[in-house]
Amino acid sequence: MEITAKECNALIKDEIRNGTMWVVFNPNIQKAKMKGLFFTKCDGDTLIGFMLCRVLKRSGVISIDKLGIHKDYRHKGLGTSFLKELLKYNLPLKLDVASNNEVAIRFYEGFGFHKVGEKVLGKNHITTYEFRD
Repeated sequence: MEITAKECNALIKDEIRNGTMWVVFNPNIQKAKMKGLFFTKCDGDTLIGFMLCRVLKRSGVISIDKLGIHKDYRHKGLGTSFLKELLKYNLPLKLDVASNNEVAIRFYEGFGFHKVGEKVLGKNHITTYEFRD
């Protein structure tokens, strides 16, 4: 099944509408696929979750750029399974999350991510988290 940016955006439409996520572009998905850094889960022909990542050239850290889980499939371990897949790369992990996204922050902190910084991008307050094994 070929996953498109449109399908990914449908999973995170509430976050996009609230201005806390950026639009996912098909070229980014293609690049991540080639490097094994685009993870998906489907229920039949329906995309129910995805994670889009990249390796930062300067630091060698994996940046989690997007993570979306269909609202009917949240709290069932899918996000955790995606993060565990990244641990197999044995590289530090980094992500930015909207500072007001309390559910995501609790999820990442529960997994072991630690807050390392804050910034403002336009109208959005962003918190940066890192995970080091």
